[in-house]
Order: sequence, then structure tokens, then C-alpha cells
Amino acid sequence: MEKFSLEEFFKRVSAREGVDEPEAVYHARVVIDILQDAVTGGEIEDIRSQLPEEYAPLFEAGSEGQMST
Repeated sequence: MEKFSLEEFFKRVSAREGVDEPEAVYHARVVIDILQDAVTGGEIEDIRSQLPEEYAPLFEAGSEGQMST
């Protein structure tokens, strides 16, 4: 399994979609919102536990996946 930072994740989403990075962040956040609606809280926690802590903002309501600066 390849590991990469949240910033790299956003860059990869941006490149794959052919959109700028702010739009890629928004799209990633929307996918997480839909995922949280579709699965149980326990399943979300299982997913979160497998990701580095820096990915936590993706799962927080209203954060839009933004990284702290």
C-alpha cells in the first residue's frame, strides 16, 4: 500500500479530475460526506483509524478538507 500526505492526496485528485486544487478539495470533501451518510459510524471510524491523523479534517463537518496553516 502506498502512503502519501493529505496535500499529495489533493494533488492527485486534482490531476485525476483535471480541476484546480481548491475544487479537488471540495470534491474530496463531498465524497467523504456521502460516505458518512452511507455507512455506519463504526465503519467511518474504521476508515479513519487507517488514515494518518492529518486526514482528520476531511471527516469534520464544515471543514471542507482544509489543512491548518
